[in-house]
Amino acid sequence: DKCFNYTGSVYDFYRQIFSRNSLDGEGMVLHSSVNFDETLDNAFWNGRQMTYGNGGGGSMKEGRLTDLVVVAHELTHGVTQYEANLAYSGQPGGLNESMSDVFAIMCDQWINKQTVNDSHWLIGKDIMVRGEALRSMKNPGSANPGDRQVSHVRDYREGMGPHQCSGIPNKAFYTACMKLGGNSYESIGKIWYIALKDRLSRYSQFQDAANHTYTIAGEIFSEGGKEQKAVASGWSEVGVEATKPTMEDIIVERKKLLSKIDARLGR
Repeated sequence: DKCFNYTGSVYDFYRQIFSRNSLDGEGMVLHSSVNFDETLDNAFWNGRQMTYGNGGGGSMKEGRLTDLVVVAHELTHGVTQYEANLAYSGQPGGLNESMSDVFAIMCDQWINKQTVNDSHWLIGKDIMVRGEALRSMKNPGSANPGDRQVSHVRDYREGMGPHQCSGIPNKAFYTACMKLGGNSYESIGKIWYIALKDRLSRYSQFQDAANHTYTIAGEIFSEGGKEQKAVASGWSEVGVEATKPTMEDIIVERKKLLSKIDARLGR
């Protein structure tokens, strides 16, 4: 029942806030499997549908893996797949995981009618056997005893897992929202959505995300306005200085993408 109801909540969130019709934008049916395996401490998007374990395997409490934030996080992996299709390693992997956290917390705030100041900014609040949550967007690395998230690019290392380095863009989003105030999904969230839908690509880096969100803020709100300043402040907090991409930057990014595609295809 929780899975069914919260899947509907996530659909409504994307439909009403971003005018998006389901995960693919074209009304795809949302399938989910529950009671998967025994005491599985995991939920996941498998590229076609959602699958939920029951928890109770030692790290997560039983029955909490169909909480709203978890459902929204995992379904957003589907949105990412149909849009930027961010690779699941390195900085693109961190952005991939962060997008799921970002839209999950916005969905939670929207459903509960919370401003950015009302929100707890926790992913998986109270689902862990030990600790207050699975992750904290406000203070990455502090959610539970095993939380190893980083929150600044100086701490990023090549080969770092997506769940670990996603703390960097998570903190940037949190800071931008707090600088602006109000409802995250009405301003900063719209900027992030456009970036995911229209600007980011498979191998985008944190700098690319910073530059694109900064540029979008100026385009849809105002150049040098409070929204753009909030975005710049958010990324600066984590050690990334956002600027508008030059034509040379766009060409270099495109060449890198084509080069990696050729390498994957063996050309």
